[in-house]
Amino acid sequence: MRSTNGTDKEWRASAPPGVLRYTFPGVPGQVCQARKLVQELFLGTGREDDAGLVVDELANNSILYTRSGKPGGWFGVELTFGAMVRIGVVDLGGAGWLIGAPAASRPKSDQPDDLETLEGLGELDAVALGGRGLAIVAGLAVTTGACGSDALGHFVWADLALPAPVREAPEKTLLLVS
Repeated sequence: MRSTNGTDKEWRASAPPGVLRYTFPGVPGQVCQARKLVQELFLGTGREDDAGLVVDELANNSILYTRSGKPGGWFGVELTFGAMVRIGVVDLGGAGWLIGAPAASRPKSDQPDDLETLEGLGELDAVALGGRGLAIVAGLAVTTGACGSDALGHFVWADLALPAPVREAPEKTLLLVS
């Protein structure tokens, strides 16, 4: 779990190699800024709108349902590049349960050792207090998931596949015959 105890600057500074982290104040206007940033980072991939929608939904949930939306709160956007791109949003916790988790799997305590992990958000019947946003995110992603606790915060992610790069054919081809 990527703990969100501490400041947004500490969280950004603790990013491992190959991971980009950005933080935003936990106010509605900043969700749009996060979406625009991610769309710019995905320019030319054909997944700009999908990546923007993922961030928009996850960031909105963080400020609506967790301490991230309280005065002085913040949310973070994390991008991890590999065979796919993992787009994640961290919040400050405080929802009382893991956003997207069915009622039966919601944590019963706020203890840090009571971390919940949830894979496959798209398979849930109850999504984000009755909304359909996480189901849309799951439809765009190869995999989705979430982990965290009320005390430490949550990390909710979606893995997006990028189209394979198109290789240009060389202008001239030499044929060697022996």
